[in-house]
Amino acid sequence: MGPAGDVGNLSLKQMFEGMVQSFKPEKAEGFDTVIQFEITGEGGGKYYVVIKDKRCALFEGEAEEPNATVVVSRADWNAMARGELGGAEAYMSGRMRAYGRMGDLMRLQSVFGQP
Repeated sequence: MGPAGDVGNLSLKQMFEGMVQSFKPEKAEGFDTVIQFEITGEGGGKYYVVIKDKRCALFEGEAEEPNATVVVSRADWNAMARGELGGAEAYMSGRMRAYGRMGDLMRLQSVFGQP
């Protein structure tokens, strides 16, 4: 994704593409999920990732049947990408909402890193 300080200059699509490029297939053994991301506010959008067979694919829009959904503002998403806000902290403080298979969401950090 480039230097973390550059996050504000990236489009949301570029941020997700960078996240997918950081995918660690060796950490995704047996991981089969669809995660929906809804980034709200100016510059927001909807993307989802499909993780299966140690591969990760990115799609724009809404997944038909996601296993988990994350809803967070663009500002907080940027803070998470910069490492200034952790996913657990965002969730516990109500700055991020999450639904579905929470175990899948908790595993995301190990297969992608931050966020």
